[in-house]
Amino acid sequence: MKLSMRELIIYLKLKEVSYQEQGRVLRYLVHYHLCQNTWDEYEYFQLKQEISQALIALNLPDWDSDLCQSAKQLAMQAIVFGDTIYPKRWYHIPQPPLVIFYEGNLSLLSKFPVSIVGSRKITSYGKKVTQELVEAFTREGWVSVSGMAKGVDAVVHQSAMNGGVQQSTIAIIATGLDRCYPREHTNLQLQLGQQHLVLSEFLPNSSALKHHFIMRNRLVAGISSAICVMQAARKSGSLITANYALQFNREIYALPGRIDDVQSAGCNDLIMAGATPILSIEETVQSIKTLKNVQNRV
Repeated sequence: MKLSMRELIIYLKLKEVSYQEQGRVLRYLVHYHLCQNTWDEYEYFQLKQEISQALIALNLPDWDSDLCQSAKQLAMQAIVFGDTIYPKRWYHIPQPPLVIFYEGNLSLLSKFPVSIVGSRKITSYGKKVTQELVEAFTREGWVSVSGMAKGVDAVVHQSAMNGGVQQSTIAIIATGLDRCYPREHTNLQLQLGQQHLVLSEFLPNSSALKHHFIMRNRLVAGISSAICVMQAARKSGSLITANYALQFNREIYALPGRIDDVQSAGCNDLIMAGATPILSIEETVQSIKTLKNVQNRV
């Protein structure tokens, strides 16, 4: 049995090698032009010795045939840093994922993405505007990206699917692909994996841990040039995503709300800080279209 570079990186992930050390191994393989190589147990032992000498304090785990087989199987549904289909904007964020597991149609990654996030406690007004925005993005041929949480996220994915257009939404989740959070979204996740695209940087059986949501949020913010925050309280995951978007120099749009609405306070704060208010669907689409055209010329 031999491992390709892609399978080797997944193998290291299965062996719980840290992100930093996985990255160091990947850089080593790229630097020495070893990306097209394959390794059996003996060749892996040689590589392990070479890396331990070249990279101080980095010792690769021992060869495990069963995990090697698992790595080969997982590689069939994985995107690895450097792959042609790897989302280009993730190259420019801190700690980009080295491996992303997927379920669904990878052709969505070649379309223009717009991220949409917001409160789990969505109001009827927030739901209406979110639905209209997703429908408008779908008509443009864009992909609506969200995190499959309750509230705004679910409305984003469901609105895209209700439009009858396949390949129009991407869910980036905080669990592995074999798990679902929240559990009531199990059918939604199955539908997304069949007709659209689900992405996860976690191994398939990974449960939803607290820090997974923050890691998921950075990917939702990083995959797009623009992010729309539909409703958000002052202390919410949506504002964490918006803060990532600010750090990544993304364009932020926010839906203004009543001054006495707790679920709009975060959006109103974003607008005060310079985010573009969503005052009409047409103007928002046109603004993002202009942003897209400018980036295409760069």
